[in-house]
Amino acid sequence: MTDSTQDDVSICIPLKIENDDRLRNSIALITYLLKHTSAKILVKEVSPRNVFGTRAIKAIAKITDINNLTAFYEHTDEPYFNFAKVTNDLILAADTSVIAICSNDIILPVSSYKPALDMIQNDQCDIVYPSNLNYYMWESKFSPDIFYKFIQAEVPTNILDQNRNLQYFGKWCGITYMKKQKYIDCYMLNENFYGWGHEDDEFDFRMQMLGCRIGMVDDAVYHLQHTRTDDSIAGHPIQKQNRILWDEIKQFDKQKLIAYYEGQTYIQTRRAQLK
Repeated sequence: MTDSTQDDVSICIPLKIENDDRLRNSIALITYLLKHTSAKILVKEVSPRNVFGTRAIKAIAKITDINNLTAFYEHTDEPYFNFAKVTNDLILAADTSVIAICSNDIILPVSSYKPALDMIQNDQCDIVYPSNLNYYMWESKFSPDIFYKFIQAEVPTNILDQNRNLQYFGKWCGITYMKKQKYIDCYMLNENFYGWGHEDDEFDFRMQMLGCRIGMVDDAVYHLQHTRTDDSIAGHPIQKQNRILWDEIKQFDKQKLIAYYEGQTYIQTRRAQLK
């Protein structure tokens, strides 16, 4: 059943589909969102090939209506995916007052969407992390046979419950609800973080430092297993650079943090785009 309370939400999904696992996860997530919410789904793939546009959309359209889906593609031969930059592209393209940032391997139980949104729309919180399992999440096996059961199930998370174990993940939990204007005012995701690693730690630190009200939903999310490539494997060279940047920023007080962000080129670029 579609949750119509999600009408004023854009769920933004940055994508790089570099293997069949990522393709399968993307199809599963977006099919799930289109079937169970009325949110606008914004996807942007940045990669050497438009895999989502040529393969995923066709597969999703065979399962459910895709009227609420908008897909963008940008060609690049860059080896590392700039999750932060692509996310910011999507947020600026969103025309709703509430946005959600969602990794393409994260499934949130349907029951958690409404309380997460309610906390934002009732002005209780500026940001909601819709998980509260002591920074853990369910790691779910997601082989092709589980994928087919998932997309056909009336309650898809029941399928994931049969193939899961606890995994430490951190507060971000792969999906975050937020007021769009607050996201922009607080300098968005830092585009100096490349690949995977520490952009979420820095974001949470900054939101707290800038006084954002942060809420959580008493539930857990599911992480769909996938093969890891250079972008997402722990300890890759870019992640080490990210760690150096994170170690620097987390020493800032509020005044120094604001001064740092006011001097960032990407912030000036984004402000110019908003005019």
